[in-house]
Amino acid sequence: MFSNNSEKDVIHLLKNKIDYAIIHLNQNQTDNPDQNIKYIRSYLFYEILNLYEPHLKNELIKLYDSIIVIVNKFDINSNNSIFRFASQAQVAFQKSHIDDVATKLYIDNNAENAKDYAYKYSSEIKIDSNKSLFQRYSLISLIGTIMIVIIIFTATLNKRQKPNKEQEIYQAENYYKKKKRTTYDNRIRFYYSLKRITQKTRTDEILLNETKIPPFSNPFPKTFNLIVSDTIASKDIDVQIANKTGFDLIVFKMVKGKDESIYIPQDNTIFIALNPQDSLLFYSGNNFITSKFSHFRENMVISDIYKVKKNENIPFSTISVTPTDSINKYEKRLISKKHIKTTDNIKLNKMSIDNLYRIYYTQYSN
Repeated sequence: MFSNNSEKDVIHLLKNKIDYAIIHLNQNQTDNPDQNIKYIRSYLFYEILNLYEPHLKNELIKLYDSIIVIVNKFDINSNNSIFRFASQAQVAFQKSHIDDVATKLYIDNNAENAKDYAYKYSSEIKIDSNKSLFQRYSLISLIGTIMIVIIIFTATLNKRQKPNKEQEIYQAENYYKKKKRTTYDNRIRFYYSLKRITQKTRTDEILLNETKIPPFSNPFPKTFNLIVSDTIASKDIDVQIANKTGFDLIVFKMVKGKDESIYIPQDNTIFIALNPQDSLLFYSGNNFITSKFSHFRENMVISDIYKVKKNENIPFSTISVTPTDSINKYEKRLISKKHIKTTDNIKLNKMSIDNLYRIYYTQYSN
């Protein structure tokens, strides 16, 4: 009973801290937030929230939305103190564990970009450095009650529920889980590796194991699920994907759980379903070969990841992937945003594969 009540108290206290920050950001944007909600730009705050993420997910998303609203009101070169504070909170938010893959991709990409301007001025960095010790103790004091309750809760739970032998097994398993890469990490490695192969593959290599992919099938059946599609639009399958690249096209869809892919032959069109948090990546080329890491061998180009925002009030939506210019194709091998044409009700937010992999590498390099 004690442990259950303690957990409820912790969750309630954390929700109150998040709600207070949301209200302050939404209603007091002219005030200096560093005097009232400076904890939202601390990595430690989000690491504590991660302990109870399933109970706080909705509140976390609302907080992030409030931060983004402020960031988007300013130019990235602005020296406005509120913009700078919100940018720093955006960087710190990267520590949060959001189980929705597309949302986490979006958060990580924005955080990596924000690092370029969140601490732009040397004087600002110096001030933060001089005050870092004071701010750390202030934050610890602010959430000291939370930590005490967590310690009591953990100690009580371990003492009541786990004999010594079982506790050893429990700790060993949790240590392994901390080191084990997640599904999110694996997909970042895959997309980055595909981009690297696309940039390095030589067209004069000996062609081995060329595979004829059945139209509208899954070219990576061991890694991905098949994207559900149709040749005509329906109530739920209402987003048209048009392959106008002049070559074959593979579409990857990032979803919660296992990602999906589908092969679209040259000059063909399909309809798929898109949920609000889904993201897409496009990969085009010829002569698909199967190997330890299957890929196109000729005319290969790849896009970054794009989070798709669709206006549900407009029924017809189209995403057309068009040809890349010759210089881009052979030097960068990149399908840029200008080569992805959409109807007005579709907005694409770019998430850099390089940024996301940099985050992944930093996390596991040590």
